[in-house]
Amino acid sequence: MDNFNFTISTVNGSGSQSANNILLKTLFRSGYAVSGKNIFPSNIAGLPTTYSIRVNKKGHTSYQRKNNLLVSMNSSTIGQDLKFLAKGSKVLYNSNLKISTGDLSSDYEFIGVPFKDLARQVSKTPNMVKYLTNMTYVGVLCNSLNLDRQILSQVVKDTFSGKPNVIDNNLKAIELGFNYANENLDYKVELYETNKKVTEGQILIDGNTSGALGLVYGGCNFMSWYPITPSSSLAENFIKYSNQLMTNENGEKNYSVVQAEDELSAISMVLGAGWSGARSITPTSGPGLSLMAEAAGLSYFAEIPSVIWDVQRAGPSTGLPTRTLQGDLSTAVNLSHGDTEHIVLIPGTPLECFEMGEVSLNISEQFQTLVIVLSDLDLGMNQWMSDTFKCEFKNWNRGKILNSEQLNKMTSFNRYEDVDNDGVCYRTLPGTNNDKAGYFTRGTGHNIDAAYSENPEVFEALLKRLKSKIDTSRSQLPKPISNDNGGDAAILCYGSSEPACLEAIDHLKTNQKLNINYMRVKSFPFSDEVKKFIDQQKKVFVVDLNRDGQMHKLLQSKYPSTWDKLSSITHFNGLPIDAEGLANTVYEKLNGGLA
Repeated sequence: MDNFNFTISTVNGSGSQSANNILLKTLFRSGYAVSGKNIFPSNIAGLPTTYSIRVNKKGHTSYQRKNNLLVSMNSSTIGQDLKFLAKGSKVLYNSNLKISTGDLSSDYEFIGVPFKDLARQVSKTPNMVKYLTNMTYVGVLCNSLNLDRQILSQVVKDTFSGKPNVIDNNLKAIELGFNYANENLDYKVELYETNKKVTEGQILIDGNTSGALGLVYGGCNFMSWYPITPSSSLAENFIKYSNQLMTNENGEKNYSVVQAEDELSAISMVLGAGWSGARSITPTSGPGLSLMAEAAGLSYFAEIPSVIWDVQRAGPSTGLPTRTLQGDLSTAVNLSHGDTEHIVLIPGTPLECFEMGEVSLNISEQFQTLVIVLSDLDLGMNQWMSDTFKCEFKNWNRGKILNSEQLNKMTSFNRYEDVDNDGVCYRTLPGTNNDKAGYFTRGTGHNIDAAYSENPEVFEALLKRLKSKIDTSRSQLPKPISNDNGGDAAILCYGSSEPACLEAIDHLKTNQKLNINYMRVKSFPFSDEVKKFIDQQKKVFVVDLNRDGQMHKLLQSKYPSTWDKLSSITHFNGLPIDAEGLANTVYEKLNGGLA
């Protein structure tokens, strides 16, 4: 099989995540291009959760709705799970659970496996049996998929490193599952022949871990945060890697992390740290971003470097805390009241999450303003294949900071004076040993020396300068990725929807002989390349993972002359967008039929 997709259906809190990750890593280390999607509920335990693993010869890693195999460990949802299973496929179900005969459709072949009974052969402890039951289906699948048992064993050892008893019990459970399948099941999946070059130089990693590493190597030395799904693991990983990489041999730390009492406090601490010279950030999600609006305006107006890393989830309000969307784009661009417009970075891969850790900090200091990084739950929490990172500490781009020697050469220092006519003023850091270094920081109307002012001309000039500064930043921001072969139309997207868009383009080329061009935007304000790309296309389908087509509207507002070229495609059910559905939508809009 060149394209094999299977789902494991369990319940939240059953401990299945380790087993599923072991399967994913074993396939990856065996040379298969893989992706894993964890669809889990927002409660702690008890509700349905699914984990889908896709193996694809072409290297496509987007979410696929239809499965070729279902491993059912949750009897209450098997009827619903079958809706995503291709007819004629197999269902391996836990025969220790009671399954309604009404769910056993003749469209599928049901194979009962006593997973729990197998686990009881390793341990009698109820809690341990619960966890080991998951490892027995790993063993069964190892047999059915003909996986390399040595690779699987090493993945288990790496996963539970330093816990020999845990390793031993898990390997025993896997062995029991493998032997049971060998003796009792006549079910084999012949995957395509692997090519280790596909995964050579690649790693499996999630966006939150990548972003945390990028922040450490980018020089972030202050983080304040308030826990919120799905961004908490970014903060937790930042603490973990900072402890390893930013602590000297005497145990002295050159960074600080504060868990704030709420999101408003978190962003306010970031502003205080940024003002005092730290490279500072707060991770959050949509509800937290809303609470940070007032302080975001202060960062913009008082010109204080700061970064918000927003791992988006489904909103509004509490929404679906463990589902993915791109619904915060419009909010991020204009966060706060009045005429504010922020720099927004939009990573689409774990490598870009890593790189934008450094870039966000550099840009925030270079332009003395708030930078918002927009990741999302799919990118942030799921495992992705990625190029390896170049982990090195570099010199920081701190922008226009005056030291004492520079101040001595100046007749005067005015904090908000645009000396270079580029919209960016000079600043000093607290503690600079020079009488000229001090200044007021103003969140109210002010003139060039930071004195309070309600003069209409002064206020108007200030707002114009702030806008020009943000406009100037466009040439310094990450450039879009594009591919223009003079096609029939184009797809423009951003963030984690790229794999589905690329696969949809491949699908349309293979099945419908359509040549579709492509662009993925990585930052706002838009670079000149975006307008140039749109101008060259006959039609541009803008893909948004939100109801209202926020990127589509933003492009329309910035480029009104392209209004008739831009067509909106939206996806907003909380699940990642699937390539086949996207290809059908594009084909329908172009030709009025299905792809």
